[in-house]
Amino acid sequence: MSAKTSGTNLLTTVSRPVPKPRNPTACWHWKRIVPFFIFSIIGWSIFVICETMPLFSPQGFFCKDPALSFKFQKSTVGDLELFIAGLGLPFIFIMVVEQLTVPLKRESSMRRGGANQALVWYMNYLSGAALLGATVNVIKVAYGEPRPHFFDTCKPKEAKNCTENTYIYKFTCTGKLKSKYLDSNLSFPSGHAAVSFYMFVYLAWHLQKRLKIVCSLSKLWMQTVLFVLACFVAISRITDHRHNWWDVLIGGFFGVVFGGIAVKYLSNNFNWMDYLMSDPETKPLISESLITESNHDIKLEINTKLKMAKN
Repeated sequence: MSAKTSGTNLLTTVSRPVPKPRNPTACWHWKRIVPFFIFSIIGWSIFVICETMPLFSPQGFFCKDPALSFKFQKSTVGDLELFIAGLGLPFIFIMVVEQLTVPLKRESSMRRGGANQALVWYMNYLSGAALLGATVNVIKVAYGEPRPHFFDTCKPKEAKNCTENTYIYKFTCTGKLKSKYLDSNLSFPSGHAAVSFYMFVYLAWHLQKRLKIVCSLSKLWMQTVLFVLACFVAISRITDHRHNWWDVLIGGFFGVVFGGIAVKYLSNNFNWMDYLMSDPETKPLISESLITESNHDIKLEINTKLKMAKN
C-alpha cells in the first residue's frame, strides 16, 4: 500500500477526539471568585449610592416647559419587576442552555460540569451588570436631567410664579413624594433600557454560541423574542413618561456595548476551551487537539499520522 493510499485511509478513519469531562474546579478558582466579588461589590455600591444620595446638583428647567409637565403614573415595568427578571431569567436561561449542550447519555459528571459552567457564565453576567449599573447611575446623577413628570413629582416652588420659558437654575421641591425628589432628576440615560438590552445581547449571544442541538431558525426565533422583550421595556419607559426618547436610545446603546464587553472579555465569547486554557492549572490537562472553538479541529492529529505513514 502506498503512502498516498495510507494517508487517504487515515483521513477517513481518524475519529474525533472525545472531550474530557469538564473540570468543575476550574469554574470556581479563586482567581475568578475574588475579582467577581470585589468588582461586584464596588459596582453595586456605586449603584446604590447614586440612587439614594444627591451627589451632584441637578439641572435646572424652563418655566412651564410642556416636556416636563406629564403626570406621574405607575410604571408598566417597575424597578422590582426589572430586578427580578434581570436576575432570575438569565439564571434559568443559561442553566437550561448549558444542560442542553450535554448529550442525554453522558455521565452525570458532565452534567454537573455543565451546571458549574452555567454558574460561571451567570457570574460573568452579574459582573457586567454591576459595571453597567455603576456607569449608568454615575451619568444619571452627574447629568441630572429632569424626567417628563418633573413638575408633578417635584412641584418646584420657583415654578409657581415664573415667566414662561424663563430658565430656573436652582429650585426647591415641595411635592408630597419626597422619596421621588432625587429620582425626578435622573432621566438620562434610561437604566431600564440599558439593563434590558444588556440582558438581550448577553443571552442571545450565549444562545448562539452554546446551543448546537437546534437549527439556526429556531435560535433566531428565540433571539427575536428576547429582542422584543427588550424593546417592550424600553418603549414602555417613553409611554409611561419616565424618560425622553433620547434617554432610552442612549440607555439601550450602553446596554448593547456592555453586553458585548461581558461576552467578549468576561466570558471569552462563551468558548469553554478558551476558558480552561486561560487557567494555568488546567491548561496542561487539555490535549492540543481540543484547543479549538468547536472541539472538532483534528488537523494536528491527522498531519502527525500522515507523516508517520509516509515514513
